[in-house]
Parts: sequence; structure tokens; C-alpha cells
Amino acid sequence: MIVRLVAGSLLSLALFTAGAAPGGAQTPVVLRVGLVANDDAATPLLYAQSTGMFAKAGIDVELQLQSSGAAVTAAVMAGTFDIGKSSIVPLINAHAHDLPITIVAPASVWNGRDKFAALLVRADSPIKTGKDLEGKLIGVQSLNDMNQVATDAWVSAHGGDPTTLKFIELPMTAGVAALKSGRIDAAAFVAPVVDNALADGQLRALPGAYDAIAPQYLFAAWFSTKAWVHDHADVARQFARILAEAAEYTNSHHAQTAAMVAQFTSIPLDVIQHMTRTPSGTTLNASLLQPIIDSAVKYKVLARGFSASEMIGN
Repeated sequence: MIVRLVAGSLLSLALFTAGAAPGGAQTPVVLRVGLVANDDAATPLLYAQSTGMFAKAGIDVELQLQSSGAAVTAAVMAGTFDIGKSSIVPLINAHAHDLPITIVAPASVWNGRDKFAALLVRADSPIKTGKDLEGKLIGVQSLNDMNQVATDAWVSAHGGDPTTLKFIELPMTAGVAALKSGRIDAAAFVAPVVDNALADGQLRALPGAYDAIAPQYLFAAWFSTKAWVHDHADVARQFARILAEAAEYTNSHHAQTAAMVAQFTSIPLDVIQHMTRTPSGTTLNASLLQPIIDSAVKYKVLARGFSASEMIGN
């Protein structure tokens, strides 16, 4: 699905198929961007486009919606998209397997304050420590993802042996039902599912699960191939700069951006207004990336470690 956003009212986003530039007008650089329609990817980008920040820089962003981060990654590698957004663990795995991926800009960042992800158990579960989770069945959206790394880290930090954990891949909505019915023992969720899952009191969060990796780290990122960034260095820099400037606004103006995000993601406005919003990164440096690389290696989600600086820049 191709979505073209035009500058105008923040809450009035026009959707249409790409067309030719008006005669005589300077042709902007078309930037094909692949993403999954969720809060952390959408908010700064939508704000920047709808307020003309990209247009002022001569960039025409063409959004192409995909069903998963894996699909986005495959399309970027194939050259279908110029830039894509993915959670960070698949990207570091791709780099560890020598795929020429480079990070262009931060997307979401875990900061220890905005609890947009959590490890949940039933409210009546006796599970309180890492030791209590040993041998248990845990639902994650994708195997070997950020949620699995965070769970392993929390169990290890709270007296348990993460090598005993059994992970099962479940869509988050199915994971809620499986957890409430007792078919699994715990599950990791991100917003907005985590907020909805906790709403009726049947589930509770184990404290500090994602903090077990580090107080702050890169949760998801905008990325491209090294070849594309090398050939389009100025566009890549402009994209990163504009997103950072937009995130400075959107991180602190949730009410003003709720309707925009609801329209784009098809998540009901009431849910957006009450869910924990995902903070977007404004700077990109190796110190944000290294903790998740090190944790992924420690818990054998990643085959080999490397310096985070290898993935930043071209």
C-alpha cells in the first residue's frame, strides 16, 4: 500500500497515488520509505510531512506500508524502499550476518520512564522473580526479538536461569488471550496492546523487565543499505535531521498528535489518547546501540558481538 502525504493541516492527511510534479516546478527528491503503521514509526514522520518540513528540504516522502519489520527489511535490501523502519534486534542480526545495513536515524528509544513495553503475567500468578519463571512458556511477537532479549535479561537479573525459558511466537492480541486463559505463563507486549491488556485487571506487569538491558537504549531504528546512504548521503542526513526536529515536538505534544496517529494507524482515537506513547529518539550514537548488541550476544540471540559504530553511518 502506497501512502503519499501532502503538507497541510496536521490533522488532515491526504492519501493518494503518486503523480507527476506540476509543470515548471522543481522536482523534489522522492524518498521511498517502508514501515509498519504504528506509533513509534509514524508520529515524527507524519508530523514532519504534514507541516511541510520535508517539502521545505526538497524531499517528497512516499510511505509504503508493510505487515512486518521483516518485510520492510527484505524490501530495503532488494532496493524497493530507500529507507525502512525496524525493531533493532533484526537489524543487528542482519549486520552480524554481513548484510550491508546501516542505521540512518533513531526511531523509538527505551528511556526507563515511558513504559511502552512490559512483561506480563496473570494477576493471580505466583510468578514474581526470575527464578519463578524458570522453565515457563513465554509468548513473544517474534522469536529472537527485543522482547525475548528483555525477558532473558530480566530473568537473569532476578535470580533465574534464562536458558530454561521456552519461547513461543504469538501475535500480541493472541498472546493476551493465551495468557489470560493460562495456556502460556507470561508474555511480552508493547503499546498499545500492553495498555489494553492491563486495563481489566486480569494481568499485571513484572517490574522493570526492559530496564534489565540498560537504562536507555535504541529500541527501533530507521535504516538503509550502505550503498544507498553512500550514494544519497545528503538526503539521508536531511531525513535524520528533520525527524529529530519533529521528535522534539511530538515527544512532548501527545494530545496534539493523537488524531493524526489514530488516522494513520487505524488505532481508535480513544486508545491513542490513553495509551503510553512511544518516545522517539533525537540523537544517534553508539552508546544507545551497544547495550542491546551486548545483551543479544549474552543471551545467544546474536551469534557474534561487534562495535555499534559499525552500524552507524555508511
